[in-house]
Amino acid sequence: MKNEVRYKILKKLDRYIAKFGAEYVGNNFNNFFSSSMIDKEIEKSTKKEKTARQEKSKLDAVRGKLFEDITVKLINSVFEADKTYNTIKAVKLNENKEIRKKIESIKIYAKGTNPYKTIDADVIVYSTEPLLNNRFFIISVKGTARERIGQFLSNLFIFDPNVIKIKYGNSVIFDSGGIDFKIAFLCYDLAKQRDLSSESKEKIKEKGQKGVKQAEVYLIDLDPTVSAGIYVPNNLFKLNKVGNFSSLIAKIKEFFTLPS
Repeated sequence: MKNEVRYKILKKLDRYIAKFGAEYVGNNFNNFFSSSMIDKEIEKSTKKEKTARQEKSKLDAVRGKLFEDITVKLINSVFEADKTYNTIKAVKLNENKEIRKKIESIKIYAKGTNPYKTIDADVIVYSTEPLLNNRFFIISVKGTARERIGQFLSNLFIFDPNVIKIKYGNSVIFDSGGIDFKIAFLCYDLAKQRDLSSESKEKIKEKGQKGVKQAEVYLIDLDPTVSAGIYVPNNLFKLNKVGNFSSLIAKIKEFFTLPS
């Protein structure tokens, strides 16, 4: 039944892309889809859980996979129509074994031990251009920003070789797998009158866009090594240092552009 939800929503997305173009749909995502609409489709097509907690967990799981599908379709639709950058492709991590193996080669572990930690990744953007085959633009895709930005920020610290070296010296090994990578955070924040903040629209305006998540946003933006930025497709209130879908596409192009 989950596949039925996925099919219905992605078919709607296809129609919108055909009519308006992928970049326009991405930049105005909340005008085409709402959180309540997506949740209703999921609830209609899946079995009711016994407790509210189980129901929320189910919704989060299905929505998470759905937003990964939406991200892949939007990005691929943009680059398929771009003659200059049509070698750029997006794929869900679990749908390409070869790429998944490469991404999972990025890891950290305590020296002399076997357990290791791999990078948090949902969607992988890569290029079929041979000179760029060791570059991967990693996207962490979430349906909400609540309690997620801090997790993403910790991921940046953990997989930054400079941080690891300063904090742990030679006792922790960072293995890049010979890969050049950047990590971006993409959030489909569909909550009404909110954008990466638990505060109301009026409060954000009153405080000059100093919402509760703004400090973490600054830290992500200022990261010079690993971060590729933070994005909300529609970015309703234009929080400082948060990009929209167009700026995500521009960052991907920049990452896969060879120096002249």
